[in-house]
Amino acid sequence: MIMKNPNTTPRDTGEAPVVYPDVHPNVVAALAAVARRQQADRRPPNQTTKDSVGLPLPGQLSKHNSYDRLRSQPASINQLVDQALTANYCRSPEEAEQITQAVEAVEQQTGLSVLDWLPRYRRRPASCPESMVRLIRSGVLGMLHMEAAEGEFLQRGGDYDSDQAADLGRLGDHLADSLTLTMGLDCRPGDGTPRGTILQGFRQEIIQRDSRSVELQRVITQEGVEAIHDFIESVQSIGGAKPAERLHQTLGIVNFDRWSPDTLRGALQALDAPAGQAIERSVLVCGRSGDHNGAMGGFRQLKGLNHVLPVEVEHPDELLAVSQRLAAKGIRLSRLTIAGHGNEKGVRLSSSDQLPIDQQALRHHPLGQLIRLIQPDQQGHRTVNIVSCSAGHRFAGKPHSFAGALAEAYADGGVQVHASPGVMRLAQDDTMEGGTVHFKSRRRLPELPGLPGFLRPYGKEGQAVRRWLEEQIEKVPRSNRVVTMTGTTKTVRHKQSIKL
Repeated sequence: MIMKNPNTTPRDTGEAPVVYPDVHPNVVAALAAVARRQQADRRPPNQTTKDSVGLPLPGQLSKHNSYDRLRSQPASINQLVDQALTANYCRSPEEAEQITQAVEAVEQQTGLSVLDWLPRYRRRPASCPESMVRLIRSGVLGMLHMEAAEGEFLQRGGDYDSDQAADLGRLGDHLADSLTLTMGLDCRPGDGTPRGTILQGFRQEIIQRDSRSVELQRVITQEGVEAIHDFIESVQSIGGAKPAERLHQTLGIVNFDRWSPDTLRGALQALDAPAGQAIERSVLVCGRSGDHNGAMGGFRQLKGLNHVLPVEVEHPDELLAVSQRLAAKGIRLSRLTIAGHGNEKGVRLSSSDQLPIDQQALRHHPLGQLIRLIQPDQQGHRTVNIVSCSAGHRFAGKPHSFAGALAEAYADGGVQVHASPGVMRLAQDDTMEGGTVHFKSRRRLPELPGLPGFLRPYGKEGQAVRRWLEEQIEKVPRSNRVVTMTGTTKTVRHKQSIKL
Protein backbone atom coordinates (compact mmCIF):
# COMPACT_ATOMS: atom_id res chain seq x y z
CA MET A 1 0.00 0.00 0.00
CA ILE A 2 1.13 3.56 -0.62
CA MET A 3 2.36 5.14 2.58
CA LYS A 4 0.09 7.92 3.80
CA ASN A 5 2.34 10.37 5.60
CA PRO A 6 0.30 12.01 8.38
CA ASN A 7 2.33 15.22 8.08
CA THR A 8 1.85 15.83 4.35
CA THR A 9 -0.94 15.93 1.80
CA PRO A 10 -0.60 13.90 -1.43
CA ARG A 11 0.29 16.11 -4.36
CA ASP A 12 -2.77 16.69 -6.55
CA THR A 13 -1.38 17.54 -9.98
CA GLY A 14 -4.42 16.67 -12.07
CA GLU A 15 -2.12 15.13 -14.69
CA ALA A 16 -3.36 12.31 -16.90
CA PRO A 17 -2.56 8.89 -15.37
CA VAL A 18 0.32 6.90 -16.81
CA VAL A 19 -0.70 3.67 -18.56
CA TYR A 20 0.31 0.55 -16.63
CA PRO A 21 2.82 -1.22 -16.60
CA ASP A 22 5.00 1.86 -17.20
CA VAL A 23 6.03 3.09 -13.78
CA HIS A 24 5.72 6.75 -12.92
CA PRO A 25 8.83 8.28 -11.28
CA ASN A 26 6.70 9.28 -8.31
CA VAL A 27 6.02 5.60 -7.66
CA VAL A 28 9.75 4.80 -7.57
CA ALA A 29 10.31 7.71 -5.20
CA ALA A 30 7.45 6.52 -2.99
CA LEU A 31 8.87 3.00 -2.84
CA ALA A 32 12.29 4.34 -1.95
CA ALA A 33 10.81 6.55 0.76
CA VAL A 34 8.93 3.61 2.25
CA ALA A 35 12.09 1.49 2.25
CA ARG A 36 14.04 4.23 4.02
CA ARG A 37 11.30 4.71 6.58
CA GLN A 38 11.04 0.98 7.28
CA GLN A 39 14.79 0.71 7.69
CA ALA A 40 14.79 3.66 10.04
CA ASP A 41 12.01 2.14 12.10
CA ARG A 42 13.68 -1.27 11.95
CA ARG A 43 10.33 -2.68 10.94
CA PRO A 44 10.37 -5.68 8.57
CA PRO A 45 8.16 -5.35 5.52
CA ASN A 46 4.76 -6.94 5.71
CA GLN A 47 4.89 -10.55 4.52
CA THR A 48 1.31 -10.77 3.30
CA THR A 49 0.84 -14.01 1.37
CA LYS A 50 -1.69 -15.10 -1.17
CA ASP A 51 -3.48 -17.15 1.46
CA SER A 52 -4.08 -14.23 3.79
CA VAL A 53 -7.28 -12.24 3.62
CA GLY A 54 -6.52 -8.67 4.51
CA LEU A 55 -4.60 -5.58 3.66
CA PRO A 56 -1.02 -4.66 4.62
CA LEU A 57 -0.75 -1.69 6.91
CA PRO A 58 -0.31 1.59 5.06
CA GLY A 59 3.39 2.12 4.48
CA GLN A 60 4.20 -1.59 4.59
CA LEU A 61 4.44 -2.77 0.99
CA SER A 62 4.18 -6.52 0.55
CA LYS A 63 6.12 -8.67 -1.86
CA HIS A 64 3.32 -8.10 -4.35
CA ASN A 65 4.27 -4.40 -4.50
CA SER A 66 7.92 -4.71 -5.40
CA TYR A 67 9.36 -2.69 -8.29
CA ASP A 68 10.32 -5.88 -10.15
CA ARG A 69 6.76 -7.21 -9.93
CA LEU A 70 5.40 -3.94 -11.28
CA ARG A 71 7.65 -4.10 -14.31
CA SER A 72 7.02 -7.80 -14.97
CA GLN A 73 3.23 -7.73 -14.51
CA PRO A 74 1.75 -8.42 -17.97
CA ALA A 75 -1.80 -7.46 -17.14
CA SER A 76 -3.02 -3.90 -17.51
CA ILE A 77 -4.68 -1.99 -14.71
CA ASN A 78 -8.01 -2.30 -16.48
CA GLN A 79 -7.63 -6.09 -16.53
CA LEU A 80 -6.87 -6.11 -12.82
CA VAL A 81 -9.91 -3.92 -12.15
CA ASP A 82 -12.10 -6.19 -14.32
CA GLN A 83 -11.07 -9.15 -12.17
CA ALA A 84 -11.67 -7.20 -8.97
CA LEU A 85 -15.20 -6.19 -9.98
CA THR A 86 -16.24 -9.85 -10.23
CA ALA A 87 -14.65 -10.75 -6.87
CA ASN A 88 -15.92 -10.59 -3.29
CA TYR A 89 -13.44 -9.56 -0.59
CA CYS A 90 -15.23 -11.63 2.06
CA ARG A 91 -15.79 -14.78 0.01
CA SER A 92 -12.31 -16.27 -0.38
CA PRO A 93 -8.62 -15.37 0.02
CA GLU A 94 -8.14 -15.65 -3.75
CA GLU A 95 -10.87 -13.12 -4.51
CA ALA A 96 -9.62 -10.81 -1.78
CA GLU A 97 -6.19 -10.95 -3.39
CA GLN A 98 -7.65 -9.93 -6.77
CA ILE A 99 -9.21 -6.82 -5.24
CA THR A 100 -6.03 -6.02 -3.31
CA GLN A 101 -3.88 -6.26 -6.43
CA ALA A 102 -6.17 -3.91 -8.37
CA VAL A 103 -6.15 -1.37 -5.55
CA GLU A 104 -2.38 -1.51 -5.19
CA ALA A 105 -1.94 -0.98 -8.94
CA VAL A 106 -4.22 2.09 -8.94
CA GLU A 107 -2.49 3.44 -5.82
CA GLN A 108 0.84 3.19 -7.56
CA GLN A 109 -0.58 4.66 -10.77
CA THR A 110 -1.90 7.75 -8.97
CA GLY A 111 0.37 8.06 -5.95
CA LEU A 112 -2.73 8.20 -3.73
CA SER A 113 -3.59 5.89 -0.84
CA VAL A 114 -6.97 4.19 -1.08
CA LEU A 115 -7.97 6.32 1.92
CA ASP A 116 -7.65 9.44 -0.27
CA TRP A 117 -9.68 8.17 -3.19
CA LEU A 118 -13.16 9.10 -2.03
CA PRO A 119 -12.20 12.63 -0.85
CA ARG A 120 -10.39 13.17 -4.17
CA TYR A 121 -13.39 11.88 -6.12
CA ARG A 122 -15.76 14.18 -4.24
CA ARG A 123 -13.48 17.17 -4.66
CA ARG A 124 -12.19 16.71 -8.22
CA PRO A 125 -13.95 13.82 -9.98
CA ALA A 126 -12.64 14.83 -13.41
CA SER A 127 -9.06 14.31 -12.24
CA CYS A 128 -9.64 10.68 -11.16
CA PRO A 129 -8.62 7.95 -13.61
CA GLU A 130 -11.31 5.60 -14.86
CA SER A 131 -9.82 2.64 -12.96
CA MET A 132 -10.19 4.50 -9.64
CA VAL A 133 -13.74 5.59 -10.41
CA ARG A 134 -14.81 2.07 -11.34
CA LEU A 135 -13.48 0.66 -8.06
CA ILE A 136 -15.02 3.47 -6.00
CA ARG A 137 -18.45 2.93 -7.52
CA SER A 138 -18.31 -0.88 -7.53
CA GLY A 139 -19.05 -1.56 -3.84
CA VAL A 140 -16.07 -3.94 -3.48
CA LEU A 141 -13.83 -1.57 -1.49
CA GLY A 142 -15.65 -1.39 1.86
CA MET A 143 -13.76 -4.00 3.85
CA LEU A 144 -10.38 -3.29 2.27
CA HIS A 145 -10.81 0.45 2.89
CA MET A 146 -11.71 -0.20 6.53
CA GLU A 147 -8.66 -2.36 7.11
CA ALA A 148 -6.50 0.37 5.61
CA ALA A 149 -8.11 2.92 7.96
CA GLU A 150 -7.43 0.75 11.01
CA GLY A 151 -3.88 0.17 9.81
CA GLU A 152 -3.22 3.89 9.50
CA PHE A 153 -4.73 4.51 12.93
CA LEU A 154 -2.48 1.94 14.60
CA GLN A 155 0.60 3.02 12.67
CA ARG A 156 0.09 6.59 13.81
CA GLY A 157 0.27 5.32 17.38
CA GLY A 158 -3.48 5.23 17.88
CA ASP A 159 -4.83 3.58 21.00
CA TYR A 160 -8.52 2.98 21.71
CA ASP A 161 -7.91 3.18 25.45
CA SER A 162 -6.31 6.63 25.35
CA ASP A 163 -7.97 9.99 24.82
CA GLN A 164 -6.46 10.72 21.41
CA ALA A 165 -9.51 12.53 20.13
CA ALA A 166 -7.92 13.73 16.89
CA ASP A 167 -6.83 10.25 15.84
CA LEU A 168 -10.11 8.63 16.91
CA GLY A 169 -12.05 11.31 15.07
CA ARG A 170 -9.93 10.81 11.95
CA LEU A 171 -10.57 7.06 12.17
CA GLY A 172 -14.30 7.73 12.44
CA ASP A 173 -14.19 9.85 9.28
CA HIS A 174 -12.44 7.06 7.38
CA LEU A 175 -14.95 4.48 8.65
CA ALA A 176 -17.83 6.65 7.45
CA ASP A 177 -16.21 6.50 4.01
CA SER A 178 -15.90 2.70 4.36
CA LEU A 179 -19.66 2.46 4.91
CA THR A 180 -20.31 4.73 1.93
CA LEU A 181 -18.09 2.59 -0.29
CA THR A 182 -20.06 -0.47 0.89
CA MET A 183 -23.59 0.88 0.42
CA GLY A 184 -22.97 3.07 -2.64
CA LEU A 185 -22.20 6.70 -3.45
CA ASP A 186 -25.76 7.50 -4.50
CA CYS A 187 -27.18 7.35 -0.96
CA ARG A 188 -26.77 9.51 2.12
CA PRO A 189 -27.88 8.77 5.69
CA GLY A 190 -31.51 9.77 6.05
CA ASP A 191 -32.10 10.62 2.39
CA GLY A 192 -35.31 8.58 2.31
CA THR A 193 -33.96 5.77 0.14
CA PRO A 194 -33.73 2.22 1.56
CA ARG A 195 -29.93 2.37 1.58
CA GLY A 196 -29.95 5.81 3.18
CA THR A 197 -32.35 4.51 5.85
CA ILE A 198 -30.01 1.60 6.56
CA LEU A 199 -27.04 3.93 6.96
CA GLN A 200 -29.01 6.36 9.13
CA GLY A 201 -30.36 3.68 11.47
CA PHE A 202 -27.01 1.96 11.86
CA ARG A 203 -25.23 5.28 12.35
CA GLN A 204 -27.64 6.29 15.13
CA GLU A 205 -27.05 3.01 16.97
CA ILE A 206 -23.28 3.48 16.74
CA ILE A 207 -23.49 7.06 18.00
CA GLN A 208 -25.75 6.18 20.94
CA ARG A 209 -23.99 2.97 21.95
CA ASP A 210 -20.40 3.03 20.70
CA SER A 211 -19.16 6.60 20.87
CA ARG A 212 -17.95 8.85 23.64
CA SER A 213 -17.05 12.47 24.19
CA VAL A 214 -13.36 13.40 24.33
CA GLU A 215 -12.13 16.99 24.28
CA LEU A 216 -15.59 18.17 23.18
CA GLN A 217 -15.56 15.75 20.24
CA ARG A 218 -17.66 12.65 19.64
CA VAL A 219 -15.24 9.82 18.90
CA ILE A 220 -15.74 6.15 18.14
CA THR A 221 -14.83 3.32 20.51
CA GLN A 222 -13.22 -0.01 19.71
CA GLU A 223 -16.64 -1.69 20.07
CA GLY A 224 -17.97 0.71 17.45
CA VAL A 225 -15.13 -0.16 15.07
CA GLU A 226 -15.86 -3.88 15.54
CA ALA A 227 -19.57 -3.29 14.84
CA ILE A 228 -18.75 -1.44 11.61
CA HIS A 229 -16.39 -4.26 10.62
CA ASP A 230 -19.17 -6.82 11.17
CA PHE A 231 -21.68 -4.68 9.28
CA ILE A 232 -19.44 -4.37 6.21
CA GLU A 233 -18.48 -8.04 6.33
CA SER A 234 -22.12 -9.15 6.41
CA VAL A 235 -23.19 -6.84 3.59
CA GLN A 236 -20.29 -7.79 1.33
CA SER A 237 -20.65 -11.50 2.13
CA ILE A 238 -24.23 -11.60 0.84
CA GLY A 239 -23.31 -9.83 -2.39
CA GLY A 240 -23.37 -6.15 -1.55
CA ALA A 241 -25.87 -3.35 -1.15
CA LYS A 242 -28.65 -4.71 -3.39
CA PRO A 243 -29.33 -7.88 -1.33
CA ALA A 244 -28.98 -5.81 1.84
CA GLU A 245 -31.56 -3.36 0.49
CA ARG A 246 -33.96 -6.22 -0.20
CA LEU A 247 -33.60 -7.61 3.33
CA HIS A 248 -34.31 -4.14 4.70
CA GLN A 249 -37.43 -3.65 2.59
CA THR A 250 -38.84 -7.10 3.43
CA LEU A 251 -37.65 -7.78 7.00
CA GLY A 252 -36.69 -4.29 8.20
CA ILE A 253 -33.03 -5.17 8.83
CA VAL A 254 -30.72 -2.23 9.50
CA ASN A 255 -28.16 -3.63 11.95
CA PHE A 256 -26.41 -6.10 9.66
CA ASP A 257 -23.64 -6.38 12.26
CA ARG A 258 -26.01 -8.44 14.46
CA TRP A 259 -26.44 -11.26 11.96
CA SER A 260 -23.94 -13.72 10.55
CA PRO A 261 -23.59 -14.06 6.78
CA ASP A 262 -25.06 -17.58 7.03
CA THR A 263 -28.21 -16.25 8.71
CA LEU A 264 -28.63 -13.51 6.10
CA ARG A 265 -28.03 -15.89 3.19
CA GLY A 266 -30.61 -18.28 4.64
CA ALA A 267 -33.12 -15.41 4.79
CA LEU A 268 -32.46 -14.50 1.16
CA GLN A 269 -32.96 -18.13 0.10
CA ALA A 270 -36.35 -18.19 1.82
CA LEU A 271 -37.39 -14.96 0.14
CA ASP A 272 -36.21 -16.23 -3.26
CA ALA A 273 -38.07 -19.55 -3.05
CA PRO A 274 -40.46 -20.24 -5.96
CA ALA A 275 -44.09 -19.30 -5.48
CA GLY A 276 -46.17 -22.14 -4.10
CA GLN A 277 -43.24 -23.89 -2.41
CA ALA A 278 -43.92 -24.75 1.23
CA ILE A 279 -41.41 -22.90 3.41
CA GLU A 280 -41.19 -23.14 7.18
CA ARG A 281 -38.88 -20.84 9.10
CA SER A 282 -38.31 -19.64 12.62
CA VAL A 283 -38.72 -15.87 13.01
CA LEU A 284 -36.64 -13.76 15.40
CA VAL A 285 -37.99 -10.27 16.15
CA CYS A 286 -35.97 -7.50 17.77
CA GLY A 287 -35.88 -3.70 17.66
CA ARG A 288 -33.80 -1.65 15.28
CA SER A 289 -32.98 0.71 18.15
CA GLY A 290 -32.74 0.62 21.93
CA ASP A 291 -29.97 -1.99 22.27
CA HIS A 292 -28.04 0.12 24.77
CA ASN A 293 -25.38 -2.48 25.59
CA GLY A 294 -25.00 -4.34 22.28
CA ALA A 295 -26.57 -7.54 23.63
CA MET A 296 -28.33 -8.25 20.33
CA GLY A 297 -24.94 -8.63 18.71
CA GLY A 298 -24.70 -11.99 20.46
CA PHE A 299 -26.91 -13.56 17.78
CA ARG A 300 -24.03 -13.20 15.32
CA GLN A 301 -21.93 -15.61 17.42
CA LEU A 302 -24.54 -18.38 17.46
CA LYS A 303 -24.11 -21.19 14.97
CA GLY A 304 -26.82 -22.83 12.94
CA LEU A 305 -29.25 -19.92 12.54
CA ASN A 306 -29.59 -20.25 8.76
CA HIS A 307 -33.20 -21.39 9.34
CA VAL A 308 -34.03 -18.14 11.17
CA LEU A 309 -35.60 -15.09 9.53
CA PRO A 310 -34.31 -12.04 11.44
CA VAL A 311 -36.82 -9.18 11.65
CA GLU A 312 -36.05 -5.69 12.94
CA VAL A 313 -38.79 -3.19 13.76
CA GLU A 314 -39.05 0.28 15.24
CA HIS A 315 -42.82 0.73 15.55
CA PRO A 316 -45.54 -1.88 16.28
CA ASP A 317 -47.28 -1.37 12.93
CA GLU A 318 -44.20 -2.70 11.14
CA LEU A 319 -44.90 -6.14 12.61
CA LEU A 320 -48.24 -6.17 10.82
CA ALA A 321 -46.55 -5.34 7.50
CA VAL A 322 -43.93 -8.07 8.00
CA SER A 323 -46.65 -10.61 8.85
CA GLN A 324 -48.49 -9.78 5.65
CA ARG A 325 -45.32 -10.12 3.54
CA LEU A 326 -44.47 -13.51 5.05
CA ALA A 327 -48.02 -14.77 4.58
CA ALA A 328 -48.04 -13.55 0.96
CA LYS A 329 -44.84 -15.53 0.27
CA GLY A 330 -46.32 -18.65 1.87
CA ILE A 331 -43.76 -18.72 4.69
CA ARG A 332 -45.03 -20.58 7.76
CA LEU A 333 -43.52 -20.07 11.20
CA SER A 334 -42.17 -23.03 13.14
CA ARG A 335 -41.64 -20.82 16.22
CA LEU A 336 -41.25 -17.18 17.18
CA THR A 337 -38.45 -15.58 19.22
CA ILE A 338 -38.86 -12.10 20.71
CA ALA A 339 -35.64 -10.36 21.79
CA GLY A 340 -35.42 -7.17 23.84
CA HIS A 341 -34.41 -5.69 27.17
CA GLY A 342 -36.67 -6.60 30.09
CA ASN A 343 -37.56 -5.09 33.46
CA GLU A 344 -40.54 -4.76 35.77
CA LYS A 345 -42.44 -2.86 33.05
CA GLY A 346 -42.18 -5.60 30.43
CA VAL A 347 -39.93 -6.11 27.40
CA ARG A 348 -38.63 -3.13 25.49
CA LEU A 349 -38.70 -4.21 21.86
CA SER A 350 -37.23 -0.93 20.56
CA SER A 351 -36.81 2.67 21.65
CA SER A 352 -40.38 3.29 20.46
CA ASP A 353 -42.17 0.10 21.56
CA GLN A 354 -42.58 -1.42 25.02
CA LEU A 355 -44.38 -4.76 25.34
CA PRO A 356 -46.16 -4.40 28.70
CA ILE A 357 -47.04 -7.03 31.31
CA ASP A 358 -50.69 -6.67 30.42
CA GLN A 359 -52.86 -9.36 28.87
CA GLN A 360 -55.24 -7.00 27.08
CA ALA A 361 -52.48 -4.81 25.64
CA LEU A 362 -50.58 -7.86 24.40
CA ARG A 363 -53.76 -9.34 22.98
CA HIS A 364 -54.25 -6.29 20.73
CA HIS A 365 -50.57 -5.77 19.87
CA PRO A 366 -49.60 -6.36 16.20
CA LEU A 367 -47.23 -9.04 17.50
CA GLY A 368 -50.31 -11.28 17.61
CA GLN A 369 -50.32 -11.45 13.79
CA LEU A 370 -46.98 -13.24 13.88
CA ILE A 371 -48.04 -15.50 16.74
CA ARG A 372 -51.06 -16.65 14.73
CA LEU A 373 -48.76 -17.64 11.85
CA ILE A 374 -46.93 -20.16 14.07
CA GLN A 375 -47.69 -23.75 13.09
CA PRO A 376 -48.78 -25.82 16.14
CA ASP A 377 -46.75 -28.92 16.98
CA GLN A 378 -48.18 -32.43 17.47
CA GLN A 379 -49.43 -31.45 20.93
CA GLY A 380 -51.13 -28.36 19.55
CA HIS A 381 -48.59 -25.97 21.11
CA ARG A 382 -47.26 -22.82 19.47
CA THR A 383 -43.75 -22.04 20.75
CA VAL A 384 -42.63 -18.51 21.62
CA ASN A 385 -39.14 -17.82 23.03
CA ILE A 386 -38.47 -14.62 24.97
CA VAL A 387 -34.80 -13.59 24.89
CA SER A 388 -34.91 -10.95 27.59
CA CYS A 389 -33.94 -10.50 31.21
CA SER A 390 -36.66 -11.17 33.80
CA ALA A 391 -39.36 -12.15 31.29
CA GLY A 392 -40.11 -15.26 33.37
CA HIS A 393 -40.06 -13.45 36.72
CA ARG A 394 -43.27 -12.29 38.42
CA PHE A 395 -42.61 -8.92 40.01
CA ALA A 396 -44.34 -7.82 43.20
CA GLY A 397 -47.79 -6.45 42.54
CA LYS A 398 -48.08 -8.16 39.15
CA PRO A 399 -50.47 -11.09 38.63
CA HIS A 400 -48.18 -12.60 35.98
CA SER A 401 -44.68 -12.51 34.64
CA PHE A 402 -44.35 -11.16 31.12
CA ALA A 403 -44.22 -14.74 29.83
CA GLY A 404 -47.35 -15.58 31.80
CA ALA A 405 -49.21 -12.53 30.51
CA LEU A 406 -48.30 -13.43 26.91
CA ALA A 407 -49.42 -17.03 27.38
CA GLU A 408 -52.74 -15.89 28.90
CA ALA A 409 -53.27 -13.33 26.13
CA TYR A 410 -53.14 -16.11 23.50
CA ALA A 411 -54.50 -18.97 25.57
CA ASP A 412 -56.90 -19.93 22.78
CA GLY A 413 -53.90 -20.53 20.52
CA GLY A 414 -52.07 -22.92 22.83
CA VAL A 415 -49.06 -20.61 23.13
CA GLN A 416 -46.15 -22.04 25.11
CA VAL A 417 -43.64 -19.39 26.23
CA HIS A 418 -40.00 -20.05 27.16
CA ALA A 419 -38.37 -17.29 29.21
CA SER A 420 -35.67 -16.61 31.78
CA PRO A 421 -36.54 -15.63 35.36
CA GLY A 422 -33.33 -13.63 35.83
CA VAL A 423 -30.55 -11.76 34.09
CA MET A 424 -29.96 -13.93 31.04
CA ARG A 425 -27.85 -14.54 28.00
CA LEU A 426 -27.79 -17.16 25.26
CA ALA A 427 -25.08 -19.81 25.21
CA GLN A 428 -24.01 -22.70 23.02
CA ASP A 429 -21.46 -25.45 23.41
CA ASP A 430 -19.71 -27.59 20.81
CA THR A 431 -21.98 -30.58 21.41
CA MET A 432 -25.18 -28.72 20.58
CA GLU A 433 -26.82 -28.92 17.17
CA GLY A 434 -27.23 -25.79 15.11
CA GLY A 435 -29.75 -23.25 16.36
CA THR A 436 -30.02 -24.85 19.81
CA VAL A 437 -29.14 -22.71 22.84
CA HIS A 438 -29.22 -22.57 26.62
CA PHE A 439 -30.90 -19.77 28.52
CA LYS A 440 -28.11 -18.91 30.97
CA SER A 441 -29.40 -16.78 33.83
CA ARG A 442 -28.16 -15.41 37.13
CA ARG A 443 -30.28 -15.45 40.23
CA ARG A 444 -32.31 -12.37 40.99
CA LEU A 445 -32.10 -10.84 44.44
CA PRO A 446 -35.50 -11.23 46.10
CA GLU A 447 -37.56 -8.10 46.54
CA LEU A 448 -37.30 -6.87 50.14
CA PRO A 449 -40.51 -6.92 52.21
CA GLY A 450 -41.77 -3.81 53.92
CA LEU A 451 -41.31 -5.22 57.43
CA PRO A 452 -40.60 -2.93 60.40
CA GLY A 453 -37.81 -5.27 61.49
CA PHE A 454 -35.83 -4.33 58.41
CA LEU A 455 -35.20 -0.97 60.05
CA ARG A 456 -33.89 -2.65 63.26
CA PRO A 457 -31.46 -5.30 61.96
CA TYR A 458 -30.08 -6.11 65.41
CA GLY A 459 -33.37 -6.98 67.10
CA LYS A 460 -35.53 -10.06 66.90
CA GLU A 461 -37.32 -8.61 63.92
CA GLY A 462 -33.99 -8.12 62.16
CA GLN A 463 -33.08 -11.76 62.69
CA ALA A 464 -36.44 -12.76 61.28
CA VAL A 465 -35.80 -10.65 58.19
CA ARG A 466 -32.38 -12.25 57.69
CA ARG A 467 -33.89 -15.74 57.99
CA TRP A 468 -36.60 -14.75 55.54
CA LEU A 469 -34.00 -13.49 53.03
CA GLU A 470 -32.02 -16.72 53.27
CA GLU A 471 -35.16 -18.76 52.67
CA GLN A 472 -36.13 -16.65 49.66
CA ILE A 473 -32.67 -16.94 48.11
CA GLU A 474 -32.90 -20.73 48.41
CA LYS A 475 -36.29 -20.63 46.74
CA VAL A 476 -34.99 -18.81 43.67
CA PRO A 477 -34.98 -21.42 40.89
CA ARG A 478 -31.59 -22.86 40.02
CA SER A 479 -32.87 -23.55 36.53
CA ASN A 480 -32.19 -21.22 33.66
CA ARG A 481 -35.68 -20.86 32.24
CA VAL A 482 -39.36 -21.39 32.81
CA VAL A 483 -41.99 -22.70 30.39
CA THR A 484 -45.35 -20.99 30.74
CA MET A 485 -48.73 -21.89 29.30
CA THR A 486 -52.12 -20.66 30.35
CA GLY A 487 -52.61 -21.47 34.04
CA THR A 488 -49.30 -23.37 34.46
CA THR A 489 -45.63 -22.59 34.89
CA LYS A 490 -42.99 -25.33 34.72
CA THR A 491 -39.37 -24.97 35.82
CA VAL A 492 -36.84 -26.50 33.42
CA ARG A 493 -33.40 -27.55 34.55
CA HIS A 494 -30.22 -25.86 33.40
CA LYS A 495 -28.93 -28.44 30.94
CA GLN A 496 -32.10 -28.65 28.89
CA SER A 497 -31.91 -26.51 25.79
CA ILE A 498 -34.28 -24.86 23.36
CA LYS A 499 -34.23 -24.29 19.64
CA LEU A 500 -34.48 -20.80 18.22
